[in-house]
Amino acid sequence: MALTPCKECKQQISDSATACPHCGCPVNGVKPGAQEGLFLKTMNFGCGVVLVIIVLVVIAAVLR
Repeated sequence: MALTPCKECKQQISDSATACPHCGCPVNGVKPGAQEGLFLKTMNFGCGVVLVIIVLVVIAAVLR
């Protein structure tokens, strides 16, 4: 992983970044909305984890 200058703000950013953390400029031809898919996948995973925790709490409460 190397650092490269952002084409907009010239700050150093990771070459694996999809957008500049300083100005938000897309990097490597990634469109601004492309990260929405990752956000939705992360949200689905987070909701799944919360659901599992709730189920475990309910089971523990029933078994008391």
